[in-house]
Amino acid sequence: MEREATSFPSASVRQQLGLTRREQQLIPLIAEGLTNKEIANRFCPSRQTVKNHLYRMKHKIGAGDRLGIVRVCRTQGFMPQTSRLTLGVAPSGLV
Repeated sequence: MEREATSFPSASVRQQLGLTRREQQLIPLIAEGLTNKEIANRFCPSRQTVKNHLYRMKHKIGAGDRLGIVRVCRTQGFMPQTSRLTLGVAPSGLV
């Protein structure tokens, strides 16, 4: 997780998209297609915390769903081009 968090250009993301460091840390997990529960088990105290982060991220960057978050971050050059969600492979119930 620490490696994932440091792989993002934090200041650039914050300036261009308005994402906090904590929100940036969720991006690779979202791109992997993890559920809120799986993300919470790795990173946050609860699923509700994950939901709150995702809600704020969607509104900050104008995304409609998780896939939109990944697409915007990929388009802005903040993550690799391939991931389960960007390839259109997403577990059910991720929106």
